[in-house]
Amino acid sequence: MSTRVDRTKYGKTLLFSIAWQMVATVSIHAGEAWVPTHTHATIVKSEHGNLVTLALEGRPTIDASRVAPLEESQPLHIAVSLEPRNQDQFRSFIQGINDPGSPNYHHYLTAEQLKAQYSPTEQQVKVLVDYLKGCGFTNIQVAPNNMLVTADGHASNVNAAFHAEMKRFVFDNASHFGNAEDITVPPSLGGIVDAVLGLQDVSKPHILLQDSADVPMN
Repeated sequence: MSTRVDRTKYGKTLLFSIAWQMVATVSIHAGEAWVPTHTHATIVKSEHGNLVTLALEGRPTIDASRVAPLEESQPLHIAVSLEPRNQDQFRSFIQGINDPGSPNYHHYLTAEQLKAQYSPTEQQVKVLVDYLKGCGFTNIQVAPNNMLVTADGHASNVNAAFHAEMKRFVFDNASHFGNAEDITVPPSLGGIVDAVLGLQDVSKPHILLQDSADVPMN
């Protein structure tokens, strides 16, 4: 005797299960103090209640009535940059290869050396990847040097994962989106996440990623 499966009921149950997983993942950290990153709000409240300031060159202002919550279904592609290990040495290394007076000027490391000395560990990357998965992100990709993780999601995922408060606004007669809160992460990601890119479409940052091929040392 065959059993007839109610596909509609099964589909609703699956969607509920996924939504509950997202809520549970974020709720675990709800009572903890979240950690700031280097990604600040694109939309900043002004002293004048009827205006907001955009974190752009010249600090332009727009009418607050032109700002509204971003649709939760809005697709977003984000890039999370990770903090390097041995940060003091890493900064010194970067300064040296760009300083003509340094003996390390243009003495580049291979991709393997860079990863071994300064890149986040595999465990640190796993913590971030698992968190993004738990918040509903998909197509999660890790750069070969472990310094960048990209993912696809929606505004709802970004709001839950990073307390972003995503907004839609009109600027220069065009519709844009941006985050109205400084980006924070749970304590488990403190010291791992440096910044979150892709949360606004007004100005485009340029991400420089070294190819995985070796860079000869001079």
